[in-house]
This record gives sequence, structure tokens and C-alpha cells, in this order.
Amino acid sequence: MFLCAEGIAIPASRTNVSYSCIPVFLYSPKQNIMANSKSFREVVAWQKAHAFVLAFYTTKKHFPEDEKFALVPQFQRAAVSIAANIAEGYKKVSKADKLRFFNIAQGSLEECRYYIILSHDVGYYSKEVANDMWQKIEDAAITLHSYIEAIKANKGITDEQI
Repeated sequence: MFLCAEGIAIPASRTNVSYSCIPVFLYSPKQNIMANSKSFREVVAWQKAHAFVLAFYTTKKHFPEDEKFALVPQFQRAAVSIAANIAEGYKKVSKADKLRFFNIAQGSLEECRYYIILSHDVGYYSKEVANDMWQKIEDAAITLHSYIEAIKANKGITDEQI
């Protein structure tokens, strides 16, 4: 199955697949994602962070031209940093390294929360757009927090056994 940037699921067998589509693996609560995942794309926290990044890219048009070198690149960098740090932390071997990258992602997430507030308060985002962005970042934050807590609580394999 593929998920397009627009959030539309399409069968993998379809020919002429858009370049904006990437293969994703949907989460099943019956799976132990942390133990069985083969790619950061399977991590629900990354999926939600990526959805937030895509939402930001669709809202860039709401910003005036004079923000082209000010708020927009700051917001974009922070948004991309959330998903990128989850992806990078995914492959780290030690628990401490993983948690360090996930904590950096949390910091970027908080930075984006502020940019949503600022974008609304200065009139770049309508109430509806700000609420939609807030819900997406909230989903990412909750999922990332749960992922971090699960890693902290993991009593299975220790760093010394890796």
C-alpha cells in the first residue's frame, strides 16, 4: 500500500504511481512495532510527524512574501526536524542515543507549537488552519511521547546486549 502526500491510500499494484507517494506500513495494535519494525517508516510517531510536515508545506501559501526569509524557513526547518530526528534516532543502537534524538524531535515539536500560535496571532493562519495544524502536532506529540516511554520501559534487550 502507498500513501500519497495528499493522504490518499492507493494499491501498490497501480501503475503510474506519483513520485510523491512513498511506501508506508500501517500500524496494527497487535504488532510489536518496536521489536519487529524494519524501517523508521513503520514507526507511528514518524508517520504522524511526517503528516504534520506535509500539512505545513500545504500551508506555506498562507504566509506573505516578506516572511520568505524569516518565519517560513524557521517553521519549515523545525517541522522537518521532528520527523528527521525520529528517523535518525530509529537506527541508533543504544537506548541513550535513541532517546537523545527523540528528545531533539520533542524540542522541534515544541518550537512548531509556538510557530502555529504566532502564525495565528499575526493573522497568517485562520482559526481553522491553526486548529488543524495544532491537532496534527498534538497527535505527533502524544505518539512520540508514548514511543519514548515505551523505549524507556523496555526491559527486554539492554544496551549491553546489543
